[in-house]
Amino acid sequence: MVARRALAVMVIMLLAFPAWSDINVVGNVTGSQSATVRGTGLVPGSTIFNGDTIEVGARGNARILLAGGSQVQVSENSQVRLARSAGKVQLTIDRGLAAFRTGQDSPVEALLADATVRAANGQTAVGIINVRSPRSALIAANKGMLEIRTAHDAKSMTLREGEGMEVTLMPADPADPSALPAASNSWTAGKVVILVAILGGVATGIGLALSRSEPTQPNECLEVSPFKCP
Repeated sequence: MVARRALAVMVIMLLAFPAWSDINVVGNVTGSQSATVRGTGLVPGSTIFNGDTIEVGARGNARILLAGGSQVQVSENSQVRLARSAGKVQLTIDRGLAAFRTGQDSPVEALLADATVRAANGQTAVGIINVRSPRSALIAANKGMLEIRTAHDAKSMTLREGEGMEVTLMPADPADPSALPAASNSWTAGKVVILVAILGGVATGIGLALSRSEPTQPNECLEVSPFKCP
């Protein structure tokens, strides 16, 4: 049974590779539950296109394999967008919990309001972002080092493996606290990130919480968390 599942995953991946030459293709779904794109349910083998918004419901999850081997995982009650830009994949977190694994040959950067989160020095890294409320979020380095840059004040911060950064989400225009567009369904639109404090030892706990929502996968190297693969 395990061998059959592993073979099925390999077939899905092989079928997806030709599509990745299309600049409009971001990746391929390798596991999902209660997840949709454009109102259509995601199943293993579904293609994620440039600009797609992935919504995951209660007790759901979605795992996306990107060209080059990088990965994105979206947890329950979450919404993210994926896009290809200048040789990299950008993951925008609108709400909820998501993780990404990025490597030298397949760069991924996460966008949270006006903050950009990427691997430090272009190395392999695993990042987790948890938007806990319209005003609060946590960024964690589960593996490797992450660099966080905020556009509004040009600040930069580096997180070592296992560290997390508590951040506050504020309206980009302080004179208009209601700047968030009501129709966007995004907790992070129209806001900026204020870096608050570095917290030690939080990434492991978040990673374990994320792994509990994962579908069973015969090939552990497809996992985004707990990242048992090199």
